[in-house]
Amino acid sequence: YNPQMKSSYNFVPGLMGLIFMLICAMMTSVEFPETVVFIGVQAFNGCAGLTYVDLSKTGITSVSDSAFKGCSLLAGVSLPDAVNTIGMNAFQNCALTAFVAPSGLKNVLSTAFGNNSALASVTLNEGLEVIGANAFQYCPQIKTISIPSTVTKIDINVFWGHGLESVYFLGDTPCEMGTNIFTAYGQGTIPVLYVPQGRADAYKSAASWASYADYVQEAPSS
Repeated sequence: YNPQMKSSYNFVPGLMGLIFMLICAMMTSVEFPETVVFIGVQAFNGCAGLTYVDLSKTGITSVSDSAFKGCSLLAGVSLPDAVNTIGMNAFQNCALTAFVAPSGLKNVLSTAFGNNSALASVTLNEGLEVIGANAFQYCPQIKTISIPSTVTKIDINVFWGHGLESVYFLGDTPCEMGTNIFTAYGQGTIPVLYVPQGRADAYKSAASWASYADYVQEAPSS
């Protein structure tokens, strides 16, 4: 048992994963050392005692699928800037209150932050390219969010079950939009979609924006 994680571990599925599942109920916070370069699929899945995870000093470049899924008290996480992908269901069913994306993040995969009912603040980075299906489903405390200019695709159902009042799209070029991003089976309220000044017509005429065009407005001048 190593509550301060002083030694170097390469977290992988299998025996090591089982060992950590046995002790994870006793851990409330974990600071990983710089020698950690990989955390395996479902490595901390269901660790109900975790409240904070600090990965900022590690050498990881991704958060594996379901790595922290079901950590029902996990309210905070710090990631290194080298992380480029957050895997499927990585933080699903957690208690995150805020998320600041690392500067190197490019892909948020499906349901990565789904069912974080306390998540109220999300800051996405320039350089982000794809937001996967259902990535922020059932996160009703998020009231506003900015979509970086580098995002090329927002997949289906990303904000399913949302509480959004406004979304700011920062790019001059409209990204590809999936269906039902803000609604469930076509039912629900689409928030105001703010776009850069002079670009409203470009957004409204984009093929994948047909069902969102009526909600597009130019952002107020600063």
